[in-house]
Amino acid sequence: MPTQPSNGVSFTLEELHQSIEIQLERSTLQDLTDDKALQHAVCGLTEEAGEVAGLLKREVYQEKPIERERWLDELGDVLWYLIVTARAKGIELDEVFKYNEAKLAKRYGPFGQDSAQLTLEGF
Repeated sequence: MPTQPSNGVSFTLEELHQSIEIQLERSTLQDLTDDKALQHAVCGLTEEAGEVAGLLKREVYQEKPIERERWLDELGDVLWYLIVTARAKGIELDEVFKYNEAKLAKRYGPFGQDSAQLTLEGF
C-alpha cells in the first residue's frame, strides 16, 4: 500500500519494514531474546504514545501550539515501535491494516467498493 507524505515522497509498508530491519540489524536490540525484544517494543510503543498524548495536552489544555515537526517526531517513534512490536509477533502492518479495515467494515459497514469484499475469515 503506497503512502504519500506531504513532501511528495512515496513509499510502501514493505519499504518501511525493510528500513526498520536495517536499523534493527545495526542496533543492540538484535541481541535480546524474543521475549525481551517484545517487551522492549511494547514499552517503547507505550512511552511514545504517551509523548503524543503530551503534545495534545499541551495544545489543548495549555493552549501552546506544537510545531508539525514535533508531531512528526513523536508519531514517527510510535510508528517505529508499532512495526517492531508487530515484527516481534510475526505480523506485518499490511495484515494489521487489512484486518482492522475488515473489522470496522463489519462493525460500521463498508468504507469503499473494495471494503465490501473484506471479511474477517482467514485471520
